[in-house]
Amino acid sequence: METVYLKAKIGATMAKAIRQKCLDCSENSAEVRQCPAVKCPLWGYRFGCKPATAIARLEKTNIVKLLEE
Repeated sequence: METVYLKAKIGATMAKAIRQKCLDCSENSAEVRQCPAVKCPLWGYRFGCKPATAIARLEKTNIVKLLEE
């Protein structure tokens, strides 16, 4: 099981944390849309979704840890 570390500001939702991680990995929003990293555990969530849904889906196959700045 892979550990996924999400960096987010205090109080950020999981969807925002995932989006920020995708933006950190890519240079801009256009690259996030065209992301070729389909094996990334966050790939399906790169556009944001309900935080509870994102957490539940990610935790099925990964260990999710939210890091505060």
